[in-house]
Amino acid sequence: MVGCSVICLLYPQTLISIFSNNSEVIQFGEIYLRIFAIGFVMVGTIMVASSAFQGLGKTYPSLVGAVVDNALFAGLVFTLPVYFSWGIQSVWWIKLATAAAETVVVALWLRHELTNVRSSFAINPRPAKLQPV
Repeated sequence: MVGCSVICLLYPQTLISIFSNNSEVIQFGEIYLRIFAIGFVMVGTIMVASSAFQGLGKTYPSLVGAVVDNALFAGLVFTLPVYFSWGIQSVWWIKLATAAAETVVVALWLRHELTNVRSSFAINPRPAKLQPV
């Protein structure tokens, strides 16, 4: 994700021009890629945390993180741009902010879960023997 961020920050016009030759599209696409390239690392973190939760057998924290992201996004995008007369770029910044909030929620929750797992291993370092089926 860091590599994607670097490519999007260095070559946004080239990437957008693959899909359109329209100068306005390229201009808006360049702005979008520069804004959301920052979020690619957050998206990668969310994906890794989600996989870790699945490995722990706990899928609801990822759901809670997604609900936090989507609820914040909906609430903010339907109020702030209208109230302050912001343009389309505000939607992209709001999405970046809500992705950051989701990253914090899932990262802290994962840290808590991993601490619990580590402490349970410290209490019982030898797992029970598995019986053949």
